Amino acid sequence: MRMRGGLGVLLLLLSMVVPAGAEKAGESLTVAQLRRAGLSLPSYMALPELMTYQEKLPSHQALSLSWGASGTGAFTLVERKQKLAGAPGKSELSLSEVTLVVVAATCSAEVRGLALARLSSESGAFSVKLPDDSRICGVYFLRPVLKGKAPSLTQVGSINLQRAPVKPGKPGAGQ
Repeated sequence: MRMRGGLGVLLLLLSMVVPAGAEKAGESLTVAQLRRAGLSLPSYMALPELMTYQEKLPSHQALSLSWGASGTGAFTLVERKQKLAGAPGKSELSLSEVTLVVVAATCSAEVRGLALARLSSESGAFSVKLPDDSRICGVYFLRPVLKGKAPSLTQVGSINLQRAPVKPGKPGAGQ
């Protein structure tokens, strides 16, 4: 009996921490969603393996980006630094209405890295860390559509990195 009361108080306290009107969340990114968006993972890899791969890399690249806050969906590469020390790390794979899925892919649309960015309507600038992989040709920007029974991803932009200027990172410098 006493345990139930304690649990009720804990749940009440937790509900007070989460602000009212917080964005809808809880859906996890899936391989099927990426496939429906025209992207594929290497045949030997699932999303948890991709995150483990990203955690263990010796270097990463950092992309500074801006996007059209007017809703145009235009993404611009502000700066690209490669050969930065340290792994890009792994992303939480939980989707929300303010999540942007940033996918680094080969020219044949094979996923080589991904990061989830949180966008706000007040700022059109953000940065992401991705694997420093020579096979990456471009970056795709996907927004989750969480309505309906099967959440999906819609491509809202892309950048061809083969034509993008590169600013080399300083050896041993992380970003």
